[in-house]
Amino acid sequence: MSELVSLLRNSGEEVRVVLESTGSCHCPVVAALLENGIFVSIVNSLRMKRFCSQSIRKVKADRIDAMQIALYGLAYWQELQPTRLPEYSLVREIPCIHASGMTLAPRLIAEIGDVRRFHSKRDLIAYAGIDAPPYQSGKFCANNRHISKRGNRYLRKTGYEVMQSYVMHKPANDPIFMFIEKKRGEGKCGKLAMAVSGKSLLVRCFRTFFRCHGVDPSLPSTNTPTSSPRPKAAKYPDNCSGRDFRKRKQKCPLV
Repeated sequence: MSELVSLLRNSGEEVRVVLESTGSCHCPVVAALLENGIFVSIVNSLRMKRFCSQSIRKVKADRIDAMQIALYGLAYWQELQPTRLPEYSLVREIPCIHASGMTLAPRLIAEIGDVRRFHSKRDLIAYAGIDAPPYQSGKFCANNRHISKRGNRYLRKTGYEVMQSYVMHKPANDPIFMFIEKKRGEGKCGKLAMAVSGKSLLVRCFRTFFRCHGVDPSLPSTNTPTSSPRPKAAKYPDNCSGRDFRKRKQKCPLV
């Protein structure tokens, strides 16, 4: 990366780096270029695909793709929008994410996405599927509930890997690691302690990302849905009971 930065700086001309959006893989490269004051613009992959489809020949190669992206940058030179990654540098400041290399931070940012779409930190925790939904009927209220596992499993897996990094590196005076040790001292098993501590990690990311966008996380979100929720689909087709539907499914697995 240092060689690339020195090459761009020594070109003697105005340099603008154009990249195609790759989910999260481009985040380390973009962060390194932005830290050195180089203009970076990330283009939507669908827009880049439509630009490349103007060619008659259908060719797929890394060298040709790079040339197509360069041609796009020259064609839309004045319309290129600069890219900013305020969350990346702040997430990298978390000790165990920084010690685990350059993969966990972009994965965490990519799976969370725009944090402003969540009304509260509880919504983000529920989106990851590590919340314990209530189970209550009459005077009965269950206390020992399992996590729902209903949500983004990739975010849940990434959070678990971050917790493993905490256990491996043991950062001193870190609140998340201290919380893991506290739960272990209470007799919780290792996986349960890391799952509970994953909530603390998401709360920390929630507050950090909101401050990046200049929003106070203690205030309620204004992103209220404008349309009514979609009605739940019927479990069985019309004029078909559950017993008949199971019989049809045994005869034809694709039903």
